Order: sequence, then C-alpha cells, then structure tokens
Amino acid sequence: MQLTAHELAHVLFLNLSAKEEKTYRKSLGWDKNPDGTSKRAGKFVDQDGQDSVEEDFANNIESFLFEPERLKSVTPAAHEWILKHLSKDFGLKKDCADEKKQ
Repeated sequence: MQLTAHELAHVLFLNLSAKEEKTYRKSLGWDKNPDGTSKRAGKFVDQDGQDSVEEDFANNIESFLFEPERLKSVTPAAHEWILKHLSKDFGLKKDCADEKKQ
C-alpha cells in the first residue's frame, strides 16, 4: 500500500499547478541550480529525496499518510504544506496513523 501511495504521489506532483509547485518548493527551501537541477538544505524522510523535488514530494506524501509523526519531526514544513494544500483532497480529517489506533 505504501509503495502504491508513493507512486501515485509522483503522479500528483506532475499534476500540481505551477502555483502549487512553487509554494511547495518555497516552503521546503528548494532552490534551482544554474544547470537546471534543484537542491535544498535540511533533513529528508528518505535520503533519495535529495535527488529531486519530485522524489522528495513523493516521500513526504508517503510519510504523511503512513508515518505522520516522523514527517512532523523530520520535515515539519512538508507536513504543514500537505495539511494546508492537500489534506482536503485526501478526504482526511486527521492523520491516517490515528485511524489505525482506533
């Protein structure tokens, strides 16, 4: 299930509006290099997130859905961005991990 969520998050990233992608990049501190690649400072929930903004996004969505407390502690800006911009699209009223506890 997590792998499916991660791969669907790649599709979601490709379908973000230019404005949404820009706010994601800005919120997390992604900067474009002159050669067209991107980078950001800080911690990543998975190290391959350093490879690209798209991979970072997919990792963060996966963590938001399956390990929200980890995402909050490692990359709180990603957690906040997802809550603000996407949680209503997921139909979430609370973190998915909270559902498992009930």
